[in-house]
Amino acid sequence: MTEILGITLLYPEAIFAVIGISIGVSLFSAAVHRKLVDRNKMDEIRKRIETHQKEMLTAQKADDKQRLKQLEHQQVEVMGLIKKNFMMSMKPLVITMPVFLVILYFMRTWYDPLGALLNLPINIPFITYAVEEMGITNGMSWFGIYFIFAITTSLSLELITRKILKK
Repeated sequence: MTEILGITLLYPEAIFAVIGISIGVSLFSAAVHRKLVDRNKMDEIRKRIETHQKEMLTAQKADDKQRLKQLEHQQVEVMGLIKKNFMMSMKPLVITMPVFLVILYFMRTWYDPLGALLNLPINIPFITYAVEEMGITNGMSWFGIYFIFAITTSLSLELITRKILKK
């Protein structure tokens, strides 16, 4: 047991392993997504859909029945674009989801028997729990640690990539 800033690390090696795995899975997922998804094409499609929606609103507000008829005929094309965008965004899941599920299975097998891996000084709803017999008031399991670090890593990577792509 080690204490850092009021956080009691009950199993430091397991905590660092979970953090490493969560960061690794996030990096893998981001790499696959970047490789399989054409971001520029998705942005073009999204802009086309937004333009169509704005034109529809403008025509509805102006009560322009002829323009509304034209836009309704284009609706089939727009629905196809929405489907295409959705399918492009789902393509990486074919690769990442099986890997993610296998890793979660093994992590559950390895770390569930340990119970709480750390004890926090504060309560985080839906993430922490208490084990009074062991004196753990705000315990966090491997899944809570994995979840927090995976989300943080994914969001950081997204921000970094957006900044790089804008330049």
